Amino acid sequence: VNGYPFDSAYFSAVSGTPLIRIRDLTSGTTETFYEGPFEPEAMIRDGDVIIGMDGDFNIGRWQGGPGLLNQRLCALRPRTGFDVRFINYALPIPLKIINDLTHSTTVKHLSSLDVAKITIPCPDETEQCTIADFLDRETAMIERLLKQKQRFLQLTDDSRRAVVAQTVTRGIRGAPLVPSGVEWFGSVPQHWIVNRLGRLAVEINDVNHEMPDAVEDGVPFLSAKDLKDDGSLNFSEDVKLISREAFARLGAKITPKRGDIVYSRYGACLGKARLVETDQEFLVSYSCVIIRLRKDVADPKFFAYLLDSDLVLTDARLRTQGIAVPDLGNKMIAKFAVPVPPIDEQREIAAWLDEKVSDLRRLSDTIASAIRKVQELRGALISAAVTGQIDVRTYRPQEAAALCQ
Repeated sequence: VNGYPFDSAYFSAVSGTPLIRIRDLTSGTTETFYEGPFEPEAMIRDGDVIIGMDGDFNIGRWQGGPGLLNQRLCALRPRTGFDVRFINYALPIPLKIINDLTHSTTVKHLSSLDVAKITIPCPDETEQCTIADFLDRETAMIERLLKQKQRFLQLTDDSRRAVVAQTVTRGIRGAPLVPSGVEWFGSVPQHWIVNRLGRLAVEINDVNHEMPDAVEDGVPFLSAKDLKDDGSLNFSEDVKLISREAFARLGAKITPKRGDIVYSRYGACLGKARLVETDQEFLVSYSCVIIRLRKDVADPKFFAYLLDSDLVLTDARLRTQGIAVPDLGNKMIAKFAVPVPPIDEQREIAAWLDEKVSDLRRLSDTIASAIRKVQELRGALISAAVTGQIDVRTYRPQEAAALCQ
């Protein structure tokens, strides 16, 4: 069953029939409702297998109640003699192969004809049910384990953010505290001051709005998405490169240097700050600004930690509330209120945070690695079961390790 192109004039955020879109496939819930007329064939029911036909070709068994199937999705309903659960378990394997083999410079697309041509193993219905029952039971246990580990990972990340926020507003010397005068900072050590970021900066600037063409050999051109979650900047093979001519033209305003801070000003990545710790030449797109601080009063590493916390964004979020895509101008960033310890204490705090944050990031990396291994186990177990490589009637849990070898 192919999805339908529904008229957005009838979309609602509060009432109507739930409209299932590609982004809802993995979440299992909908954020958009439809209040207009529709074809009965567009109605989806619990248990339908749905495939996203753009992007990563995700698949899921819908359990969100009656809803309408939007375009670029298709639903599968089995003929008599086939267990829908077995089909749901078997299809991700060929879909991943199609995805890996599909070349696209933008978004990959799948057609319903491509789906119809997919070949899957087909035991009799009784064995399909036996395999599906086994996978329902085993994957439920794996999912519980994954949720535990993902919760632990979230707690570790929350702890890292809390440590940073606490330290950049309270310090590590145990000094007496006084009200900061800024609601979201609370109290700060009495010998600190609160200032505007622009008064501590030599420059807060960006390139113009031009988006230069990519080349195969050139200078890295980073955007907000290249501010990596591990605290670094992305200079890997997938980063966009621009020509030397474009670099010279756009870099006339400001070229990042060691000790500068790259700050994301726009969209979903709003509020990330990364310290430039390389002499490599590069530029940033309009989605970021370069903050160059006065070395006599501001330690770049301390302020990278401070700006990367949500603390300084509170005022900006209040002023941009209701804007669909927040976009912070240079003048707004310059008005950020920031706590300012003496320069020697800034360096002391930054060094202390380097050690603590590194420990927490290592712990996060360990948990993330364990999550990947559990996900690999889940995939290997499903693949082995639906292709007959294991006999689910005699399967022993200790066989799981061998599946991942």
